[in-house]
Amino acid sequence: MEKEKDRKGKLFLRILQSLLFLALLLSACQHQKNVSGDPSATNMETGTKTITFAVPHITFINQKNLRLLNEALAKDGYPYRLDFQLIDMTNYHNQLREELQKKKVDIAFLGLGDESDKNEVYDTISAGLVYQLDDILSKEPGKQLYQAIPPKLWEAVKCNRHIYSIPQTYVDDGGVYVAFHKKYISPEMLEQWDGSLEGIGQIIKGVSWDKKKGYPLHYWLTGKTYESMIGCEVRHGLLFDYASKTVENPFESDKFLSYFRTLDQMKKEGIIAPSTSYVQMDRDPEEIKAIEEGRFLAVLAYGAKPEEVFLNENIVIKRKKPVITSSINGSIGISKNTTDMDAVVDFLTLLYQDGKYSNLLLYGKEGVDYKVVDGHAVYPDGTDMPMFINPQLFFNFFIQVHPIKGENYMNNRKKEMFSFYESIECSPFLGFEVDTTNLGPLSLDLKAFMNSLATQTVDETLSKTKDKLVKDKMEQYLQSVRSQWKTFQKE
Repeated sequence: MEKEKDRKGKLFLRILQSLLFLALLLSACQHQKNVSGDPSATNMETGTKTITFAVPHITFINQKNLRLLNEALAKDGYPYRLDFQLIDMTNYHNQLREELQKKKVDIAFLGLGDESDKNEVYDTISAGLVYQLDDILSKEPGKQLYQAIPPKLWEAVKCNRHIYSIPQTYVDDGGVYVAFHKKYISPEMLEQWDGSLEGIGQIIKGVSWDKKKGYPLHYWLTGKTYESMIGCEVRHGLLFDYASKTVENPFESDKFLSYFRTLDQMKKEGIIAPSTSYVQMDRDPEEIKAIEEGRFLAVLAYGAKPEEVFLNENIVIKRKKPVITSSINGSIGISKNTTDMDAVVDFLTLLYQDGKYSNLLLYGKEGVDYKVVDGHAVYPDGTDMPMFINPQLFFNFFIQVHPIKGENYMNNRKKEMFSFYESIECSPFLGFEVDTTNLGPLSLDLKAFMNSLATQTVDETLSKTKDKLVKDKMEQYLQSVRSQWKTFQKE
């Protein structure tokens, strides 16, 4: 089970921030291997369009595979070839905007959120540097590109109600869930769970539990996965309440504060361990052992397939489905200055609709560089391939490529992807992107507050945090975003 936990912990968007640092280390090693050939050496007809794709410099690009891709495009009669421009990840958004202005790139990975939580992709879109794709996606070949990705994901990349980028197609998790132990908790008690954290506590308090067995509840939520429990989004230093459809100061929100006060109370009552972190997944070996041995009442966690984690027949899973939220971070844009829009759209349609070309770029030639066994890509000798983190993330290769062993969260990727997104709800804030010009250090204040909860209670640190928010002009920022939201609703 511990091995299964480790595997799931490697999945991409759950750990994006730590992933970037990991990728820096990985790419340093990877760039020393598997580089044979130069894409510029590929024989191409005169006048063939070179489509340049901007990605972070930590992206591992196998030059042999790139050459194979370009040879395949030429052989199949396509009048373009692919090349890459690597941009320093440490200042990615600013440098990308410079390259887009210089007309140096055609396609670009638009970047991820940074530590300060500035809405950098929104800034790039607002600067008019990428195409608005609404009309392009409504006619061929863009229509085929649109149909290659679930419709709700296109909703998730809307900015001011328009589409400017191609969404990421990665299912990061299937929402939060509670794994209840049926040996101790009756079906009648399980039916009473209302989906809240307080409800879990009420169920646990109704069970006679020997504390020598360990803590009855294990809290395995991390990052912002708790948002599903409170019906809100917390981003750009603010809280977006689904029920009221209002923008709030998190530190004045009963939903936000009550949730963490409930966790504080659970620590006090011995329901969860005093060392439990509310923002980082820290799975102590003893805790994992206790769960493997069935010494628990409930585990509050998240993931696409909890039944692969909790294999015990005495476990019943109660799930809260996720809500689709803004996904402009990590999306792919088309430069407003591209010189051949038709070729770029045609190429992207080919890349995201047909796995032949993306598999070539990611794995190489089937039967030579890899083979497919039971639907999974493995090395020719049958050994497992590593997870190609950087290319899959930055090229957006999730639906159309063969999965590798350990990616069993999605075997028939396209079918499962469309089915998954068809059945979940969308945030009422989709299409609304925050102008974070006046954000300042407010998101860092929020992060500091959350981190402090590892050693302090909510009330111990709240007063100090509120003083910091006043100094950092939270009220002015909040009012500016509320004004923006009000204007958005009227349009």
